[in-house]
Amino acid sequence: MKPFNLEEALAGKPVVTSQGIPVTQIVHFKNVKQIYQVFGVLNGEVESWAIQGQYNKKYDNHNKDLFMLSEKKSIWVNVYEDGNGKLWVNGDYNTRDLAQMVAINSQGITYKHIKTIEITNEP
Repeated sequence: MKPFNLEEALAGKPVVTSQGIPVTQIVHFKNVKQIYQVFGVLNGEVESWAIQGQYNKKYDNHNKDLFMLSEKKSIWVNVYEDGNGKLWVNGDYNTRDLAQMVAINSQGITYKHIKTIEITNEP
């Protein structure tokens, strides 16, 4: 999970607790004279947090601290054999179909397409 970012949260990016529970309807009351100026709905209840996402400043890590939900990115790559038994990976394609089309169209005498695989990454 990524650290809590108030601007992104207010722009509608998904927010979760440290336990992965979604927090919705994030609102920031700038003029409230208290530490906990961020409000949101957690499990049907309105809760409050500090602007850095801490649920309770007394604890370093609380199970209700806020985090940004990581956006996973998937790419597709092709695995080839070079003819001497060595494997290599090539490509960075947005879809499986595109990766497979490239593999079919570029297959040559010196290498053989073995498979197309998905690689998922959390930025």
